[in-house]
Amino acid sequence: MSEPIQVVFALYPNITQLDFTGPFEVLRRVPNARMLVASREGGKLTADSGLTFDGLHKLSDIERCDVLCVVGGAGQAAAVLDSALVAGLGINRDDNVIVEAVIALAHRLGLFVVAEGVEHDEHIDRLRRMGCLLAQGHAFASAMNADDAARWVAARPSVWSVLDRYTEA
Repeated sequence: MSEPIQVVFALYPNITQLDFTGPFEVLRRVPNARMLVASREGGKLTADSGLTFDGLHKLSDIERCDVLCVVGGAGQAAAVLDSALVAGLGINRDDNVIVEAVIALAHRLGLFVVAEGVEHDEHIDRLRRMGCLLAQGHAFASAMNADDAARWVAARPSVWSVLDRYTEA
């Protein structure tokens, strides 16, 4: 028999039991599949609800991943691309791999990707090379109200050219 398909479930804070259980129960039935449940730090992860996952693999220690399942509902994409992961770009190779995998997966699913919490020009350059063309954070501007944001975007035609590329697809 060939090597099993390695399915990695990447868990993040605030996950609910339903977010995890449904996809896990479906994918564990795939013939010749091996499930690994992991988090950024490994070990134990406790959600706000008190749900605790224990014995998790550390994402950066996983040598092979054939299918990455980032489970969850609203807010999970933000959890993956938050400033904690983006801050390590160029410093922690493992975070680069995670961010690049999430960007590639989102593109394959036809989703828009917006990196949140981008604070340095170096991060902008790395995210662009990874295929993430939309980002927000202090590297661009401080927080502003809706009217100021509309004026800020209108004054930057390059923002619209990136958005046009997304809407043409």
